[in-house]
Amino acid sequence: RMLIHADQPQQLNKSTTSTSMDLSHSYVGPEGAIRLAADLKSNSTLPHLNLRDTYIGTAGCIAIAEALHLNTRLESIDLSHCLIDFDGGEAVVD
Repeated sequence: RMLIHADQPQQLNKSTTSTSMDLSHSYVGPEGAIRLAADLKSNSTLPHLNLRDTYIGTAGCIAIAEALHLNTRLESIDLSHCLIDFDGGEAVVD
């Protein structure tokens, strides 16, 4: 497993050529997901994001869901096995 450090999600906006980001089976956690969500709001290049089994929980999922309202580029996201409850799932489908 990999731990996402505080400065790693910020790398997302520095990349102009990434077509996917696979963080699956890494410990991102709720705080990492919130930082990642902040970057997703302004990212216009990343079409695929895999967060499978990253322990983002409901708080992280809600933050990601809110970012998706502003991100028009992301086409697919895997949030399976992320310890998300009903509220997190509902935030994604809204």
